[in-house]
Amino acid sequence: MYLFFHLITGCILGLLIGDLLNDRRWLIPCAVGSVLPDLLDKPAGFFFLQATSGYGRTFFHTLLVFTLLLVTGLIFWRYRRSVVFLALDIGILSHQVLDSMWNEPVNWLYPFLGPFLAPRRYPPDYIFVLLRENLTNPSEWILGALFLAGLFLYLNRDGVWLAALRHRKGLQLVLEGSGIFLWMISGLVFTVGLSRKILSHGRFGLSDALIYSLVIALAAFLLWRWGSALGKAVPTGEA
Repeated sequence: MYLFFHLITGCILGLLIGDLLNDRRWLIPCAVGSVLPDLLDKPAGFFFLQATSGYGRTFFHTLLVFTLLLVTGLIFWRYRRSVVFLALDIGILSHQVLDSMWNEPVNWLYPFLGPFLAPRRYPPDYIFVLLRENLTNPSEWILGALFLAGLFLYLNRDGVWLAALRHRKGLQLVLEGSGIFLWMISGLVFTVGLSRKILSHGRFGLSDALIYSLVIALAAFLLWRWGSALGKAVPTGEA
């Protein structure tokens, strides 16, 4: 899975959990956690573990690290009311799900099934091949632009919210309409994956379709919630 898709997924989860719990603290650590496995494991695998695995899905792609961070997060939540480690861990889990780590059980369940395994031996410069693939993928440019636009809106959220209140009816329709549209796209993606599974055609099968459609559905739900909240909001001066 490509970097910005991981990052966008982490942002969606952080925004959605924060919206449900009315707590903005979830966004940043969840987004960081969504890309942390690749940022740590790929350099370690290709540069430092080349003699043993030479692979970019090692420690932070395992359930062991997820479980350790989950325990840490629960302790910090219990005694400090901090969500940092829990949010970071949710981002890491989303990364593992998007990478379909259950297809690599030896690595995902490390160390219980033995040492890390690579599907094939990768050359030392393979990390640069992955970097080039990310930089030349059109979808990554689109998602990257979407992320930068979202970052700008987040950094200017107070002013954006006031502007949104002044045009809340129209923006409500846009957000709720976008949510409905994404729900339709989610269903379409899942249907395509299901049909390819039945026809045994292509690499994009039911598992990938379910993951992609779920991410899109979460984004649709988030937009719908924002639209509904905006419709109920009272503009300044009318309270």
